[in-house]
Amino acid sequence: MNSSDDAISPNLDEDRLTVIAVENRVNDERDTNIANPNYNGELEPSAFVAKDPDDAFDTNTGPLARYISRLVTLEPGFEATDLRVFLTVNKQIETEIQVFIKVQPPEEESDFPDQRYFQLQPVQNVISENDDDFREMEFELPTEFEEPFSKFVVKITLYSSNSSVVPKVRDLRAIAVI
Repeated sequence: MNSSDDAISPNLDEDRLTVIAVENRVNDERDTNIANPNYNGELEPSAFVAKDPDDAFDTNTGPLARYISRLVTLEPGFEATDLRVFLTVNKQIETEIQVFIKVQPPEEESDFPDQRYFQLQPVQNVISENDDDFREMEFELPTEFEEPFSKFVVKITLYSSNSSVVPKVRDLRAIAVI
């Protein structure tokens, strides 16, 4: 509002005033090295529930923002030896995205929830310039992974050191290489 008259000021109607408050639940617990004391537990069959920041007695660690896909079962007779995951992401400077998979060999009949996760490695690091800049990011299995599998689950964890700047994932594509 612009005016050259000093007697004019904005008028707010408190009866019609609305405020919407949003809090992004994200943290920066991204250490996946089992040997470190700050290990976040993401490689375990059932990842830790993240610590409640309002509860001083809660000692759990782990990410607050996590997505786990449905179980994917390949057709009988097909066994994959490699997996590529493609995400369309908005990942700004203070943020991180990690991708994990849980696999099961074709001959194994144990409960799938008991399998450990493997961390996929990003093929390239992308940085978005603003909130509307989404880019494709590819993740691949480590080269030492050679175990064939017929079932898999993808897990994505999102991290940020600033809750007002959070990573976003728009698309997920997982391609099992036979």
